[in-house]
Amino acid sequence: MLLINGNWLHTDAEAAEMTLEIYREYVKLFGGTPSAGSMVVLFPFPQPGVGHGTWEAETRGSSVLIASAGMAFEYPAKQRLHEQLRHELFHLWIPNAVGLTGTYDWFYEGFAMYISLKTAVSLKRIRFDDMLDTLSRAYSIDRSATRRRRSSNLRERWAGGETQVYARGLLAAFLCDIAMLNQTGGRIGRWVAA
Repeated sequence: MLLINGNWLHTDAEAAEMTLEIYREYVKLFGGTPSAGSMVVLFPFPQPGVGHGTWEAETRGSSVLIASAGMAFEYPAKQRLHEQLRHELFHLWIPNAVGLTGTYDWFYEGFAMYISLKTAVSLKRIRFDDMLDTLSRAYSIDRSATRRRRSSNLRERWAGGETQVYARGLLAAFLCDIAMLNQTGGRIGRWVAA
């Protein structure tokens, strides 16, 4: 179910089409649906006077909430919505459909960013070069943080600001994907058996 409130530079039908397109991609990737009755809610950012492009999102259980201040132009507004949906819909599966205990935000945020990028390339929303550029920026962020903090303690190595932790999570997801492709001889398949 998709609930939309506010005036946007996309139609309700376009938002519904994006949501369904991404959801179907993830169903193929994971080999099934995460749970029955998922709901996506789009609404204007609650504080007045925030700048264009400001947004917050949260996925809890089977509900995805996206609050956005909107964008000034139509094309970037649609791209931003698609990006938000790719990232947040991924969370319906990970972490929400798996039983993780502990602090794994680096893991599920990193994988959400990585799969969002791969899905964007697959759906022709971004170019492969754009994906490589994002990975390169994540590597630069990680290298910069690693030079400042060298530790053999795993908890300390994954500590840092949100940007650094998520950059490292994105790189970890990329390396996992490379390892899986290597083990399967380059065959691309689902992550989870049906």
